[in-house]
Amino acid sequence: MNFRPGTQWEKNLLPSIAPIFRIDLDKQIACLIGTGFWITKKGHLVTARHVIQDNIGGNGKDIGPIFAIQTRPDRSIIFRGLVCSDLHPNFDLALCETYCPVGDTELTVPLPISLNFLDVNEQVCSFAVFSYDQIYKNQYEGFTYIKFKGTLASQYTKGGVPIRFAIGFSIGEVSAIFEEKRDSVMLPFPCIETSVRIYGGNSGGPLIDNQGRICGIHCSSYDGDRISYHVPTHGLLNLQMTTTSFGITEESGKLCSVMDLAISQKIECVPPLLDESRLLRSCLLWIRYALRCKLNNEAISFDFNFGRQKGTK
Repeated sequence: MNFRPGTQWEKNLLPSIAPIFRIDLDKQIACLIGTGFWITKKGHLVTARHVIQDNIGGNGKDIGPIFAIQTRPDRSIIFRGLVCSDLHPNFDLALCETYCPVGDTELTVPLPISLNFLDVNEQVCSFAVFSYDQIYKNQYEGFTYIKFKGTLASQYTKGGVPIRFAIGFSIGEVSAIFEEKRDSVMLPFPCIETSVRIYGGNSGGPLIDNQGRICGIHCSSYDGDRISYHVPTHGLLNLQMTTTSFGITEESGKLCSVMDLAISQKIECVPPLLDESRLLRSCLLWIRYALRCKLNNEAISFDFNFGRQKGTK
């Protein structure tokens, strides 16, 4: 499938994108510091570790005046504060719990996570987030380009702080895959190189395949040029939060990883993440996935991914 301008395809992906802003308390202005994407309907956000690590206290609590922006299909926006975060020790990744001041009924829109291994020359896409006055080099005619605006009022602000940003669709191809690391300083972990244009405020945003699934997370780029680097999605499986934040009350206070949620089908992975301790269930799960692919005329992936759910033997 190729990306086609003038369709609703890319607009339907927009509510999954979450720009992240920090409030400059001295100047009382909002600064774009990164991007993320929703991984659960409860508002759990994945972003790059370097985007938020300076705002994390010793107990994992978010101490900086930073907010994720939930975009709605009607172009209205919701401000979600960050509560606490788990920083990956190796990958440039973080998982954040957010809260919605207008109530728990405001669910976020997660995308499926692809566990397929990408190939060189495979077509991929993303959304570039930038300010109103920033020059967008990848604005193809007919593709999505939307401006958002709002006003943030919080305990950190003296009155309302205006929020202004734009989001544009960006396409490219996989140009290289580094299975161990790109280098020993900036990218000392497995990563993917693509020609998708991303900018300084796009770290932590999702790389998306041509089926609308997240296949990588932005970690570095040459600002606006066609060289960008992304963390493979397998890296986020070990990120964790409390079970209570995921709405799992029977294990209140305990920690739950993305892998746990993916194995139990609370987070959608394609192909499904299989439980190595329950092989019969895993076989049935994979058969159901293969049948669904057949019905939808989609290619079946034979990249088998196994994990072990916490608490199993």
